[in-house]
Amino acid sequence: MTNASLTLYTHPQPALPITAGCSSQQARWSPPCWPRPWVGSYADAMNSLEMSLRPGPYIYGDQFTTADVYVGAQLSWGLMFGTIDKRPAFEAYAQRVTSRPAALRANEINARKMAGG
Repeated sequence: MTNASLTLYTHPQPALPITAGCSSQQARWSPPCWPRPWVGSYADAMNSLEMSLRPGPYIYGDQFTTADVYVGAQLSWGLMFGTIDKRPAFEAYAQRVTSRPAALRANEINARKMAGG
């Protein structure tokens, strides 16, 4: 695990660095400083996230874990709605996570339920 991964995943609320960075970016607001050392700017959050994906193919290397479910959902959503920059590492990771057989099955189940089935 990289130092960037430790920053993201040892935080008591791991979504906060990503969410705070994305929210400030969308609002076009950059606070002079953040209240905690583990919450940085949008650029810091995105760079840390990208560094944590580099060893790949998943957060913890070759093994897919619940961290990948969590981060994959955040990245996929952010890429879809434009709250996260489209970086090659993010797009490739989101594609790997969302194309896993279990993710495809879950999406099929969701589609059936949405259609009333």
